[in-house]
Amino acid sequence: MNTNLLRKIDKNIGVGLIKLHNVHKKMRKEKDIPKNPKKILLIKLFGFGNFIFLSPTLKKIKSMFPNADIDVLTFSQNKQICEMYSDLISNVHIIKFSGLRIVYDISRFLRHNMGKYDIIIDLEQFIRFSAIVGKSARPKYFIGFSTKNSGKSSIFDHNIEYKEDKHLVEEYYLAAMFLAKKYHRNIGENSNKSITLVRPSTKKSAFCKNILRKIQRNRLKIGICIGGRDENREKRYPNERYAQVLGMIESGQHDTYMIFFGSKGEYEDAEDIIRMSRHSHCINLCGKMSLAESAELISNMDLFVSNDTGPIHLAAALETFCIGIYGPTPEKIYGPYTGKCIILRDNHKPVISSHTEKNLSWNTKWWPSPEKVYITVEKALKDLRK
Repeated sequence: MNTNLLRKIDKNIGVGLIKLHNVHKKMRKEKDIPKNPKKILLIKLFGFGNFIFLSPTLKKIKSMFPNADIDVLTFSQNKQICEMYSDLISNVHIIKFSGLRIVYDISRFLRHNMGKYDIIIDLEQFIRFSAIVGKSARPKYFIGFSTKNSGKSSIFDHNIEYKEDKHLVEEYYLAAMFLAKKYHRNIGENSNKSITLVRPSTKKSAFCKNILRKIQRNRLKIGICIGGRDENREKRYPNERYAQVLGMIESGQHDTYMIFFGSKGEYEDAEDIIRMSRHSHCINLCGKMSLAESAELISNMDLFVSNDTGPIHLAAALETFCIGIYGPTPEKIYGPYTGKCIILRDNHKPVISSHTEKNLSWNTKWWPSPEKVYITVEKALKDLRK
């Protein structure tokens, strides 16, 4: 099952289920928030980069309720990033994002957890599916985002208004601020919202050791992630332009080694870029590593270049300097939450969200020129050599 199909199901069925719930809501009383929550569930289904954005909220909730279980409900693609935040997350409930298995996993989750959570927080801003699952789990108190035209606001006991005018780190943090206010904890809007850094395992991977051994020590290591699943290709910098950038770097002033990160589905595109660029020092590792191994290698990169996709946020959480190539999505909302990053885009106004855009398709006017990307990379490499 792909993301676009889920969104269609969510729109066609979710709206009806929410309207049905509205009839029931008129007959029930307002709830009070539990006095001493012991079990809290966060629902975040999409995007492992979003878990990095969510880390300040997780950390703050954990500090407010140190003895409570802080659990997560998510799709199977995010299992590995949740494991990296195991000090903040007590249990991870997995939904496999595939056909009828999604129905089985949701049914199993509800069967074992119905009525057990004091607080559930739905952190999906757009889809209704997460709100319906959260409500079906019958928490004592339900918090979620109220997004224009979603109709979800009627389901929650408390609504967090989502305006798409601030970074997702700050949007998610509103949930922690609400809990702090309700439980009289000292937390201000200007409190520390920096992302919780990911630390690679202290046990070094033999695979990563072998890769690093192949790279000559005098060469600067540049990580590349072309990113974007098939249904999100509009967020991907064109292959031809990536190839031009790599070709310019090969002819430039610095000795470099290019390492491609990503999923198995990006392997062939990475091969095409390497072939077109004629860069003589490249390794294509797309689909060949676990997320933990990717984190270990990214932490060893001198520079990381990527469009808007999960690995650039992982690089930011590893404190690796990033160059983000952004097209339709605004960096104000979805950019790496770090000072060690340069964002490049054309002057064209970005689309606010692919969720709210009816006919979003790839467009050349979104993207910076290869020359602009190359100049920025060269300057960053020059600064690294100082």
